[in-house]
Amino acid sequence: MKDTFVLDVDGEEVTCEVILGFTDDATGKEYIIYTDNSSDEDDQLNIYASQVDPEDADNILPIETEEEYAFVQEVLDSMMSEEE
Repeated sequence: MKDTFVLDVDGEEVTCEVILGFTDDATGKEYIIYTDNSSDEDDQLNIYASQVDPEDADNILPIETEEEYAFVQEVLDSMMSEEE
C-alpha cells in the first residue's frame, strides 16, 4: 500500500495508508479509501474516503455530494464483502 499525508483538524500532517484507489467511470473522478491506522471506541479501524484532486494528484478533496458518498460506499461495501 502507498502512504499519503493528510492534515488533521489541528493542521498537523498525519501519515495515512491508502487502502484502495479507484475511478468512477461515469464521472471520471478518482477516489481513495485510506486509514490513519487509528481505531474508534469500538476498536474498529477508522477508514476515510476522499476525491483525488484532478489538477494535483498529490492533493485530496472532500467528497461533496450524496451521489459521490453512495458510490464510494458501494465500492467500500464490495471490497469488504470480497474480504469475507
